Amino acid sequence: ADDAVDSESDAVREVCAVLHSSGERRRAATVQSYFADLRGVLREGHRTLAPNSPAWFVIGGARLKGSYVPSDLIFAELAEQEGFAVESLLVARDLIHARRKFGAIGYVAPRESVVALLKP
Repeated sequence: ADDAVDSESDAVREVCAVLHSSGERRRAATVQSYFADLRGVLREGHRTLAPNSPAWFVIGGARLKGSYVPSDLIFAELAEQEGFAVESLLVARDLIHARRKFGAIGYVAPRESVVALLKP
């Protein structure tokens, strides 16, 4: 199996499944590529940062064909998988004020967040 697909979060799989079922295969591939690229950035950052170094990322969510992609939460999950400690996830601003039910997480509004990481 493809490493990018194997390392996806459940949220990425869910969004891609919705996009596939609505005939949006190119958008599904874009979502997979986006998070694979972010994983690569995290891997390289973890490799090159000195111990106890902080890193901050601004990550915005997206709504694709009615499916909300909680990019900040997915990014934080990927960061932990790559060896970072997530120090905080601060919502900087709501992108759309309406909230949507998102699985076990509850109701989430599309937003832009600052994710503060620390390389232990």
